[in-house]
Amino acid sequence: MNKFHEGFKARFAAVLVLAAVALGFLQVAPASADTTNITFTLAPGGLAIDNVETAVTLTATNGALGTTAAGSLGNITVTDTRNLSLGWVASGSTSDFTHSNTTTTILKAQATITQASTMIANTGMTSFTGAVATGVGGPIGVGVAAGSNSATFAPSISILAPSGTLTGTYTGVFTSTVI
Repeated sequence: MNKFHEGFKARFAAVLVLAAVALGFLQVAPASADTTNITFTLAPGGLAIDNVETAVTLTATNGALGTTAAGSLGNITVTDTRNLSLGWVASGSTSDFTHSNTTTTILKAQATITQASTMIANTGMTSFTGAVATGVGGPIGVGVAAGSNSATFAPSISILAPSGTLTGTYTGVFTSTVI
């Protein structure tokens, strides 16, 4: 019986050691080990704005205060790959509008750029708020996001040519920026 007890104790001790190893209470050194260094670079992203349309033609309507030319500026896409939680502000401005055959101009202050608070498409945006700016310049949209994102929106423009303004074709430039 003594041999039985000794054999039982030995088997029980072996089971306890195996259980301790399996549960991680007892670490067994590997026969061999090696290491590999890991390196990676987080590249800075960017912030870009793209006016999809290269040219637009507005529709003019006569009114009591003069003629108003209005229409869409087309889609604008902001792409933010900075992977920050800052969001961005898109702004717009115009140049003065110059008559095609004379030096007559309609001042950019006569323009109103409007963006509704809706996006056509977005990825990763938390919210977007539209705004109204004059042609002199100002915010037309504010995007809030966490991490990389993109948004597409379509502002409109309205330009008032006061009564008595020389008739003809006028041309100007819309510039969008994002910060």
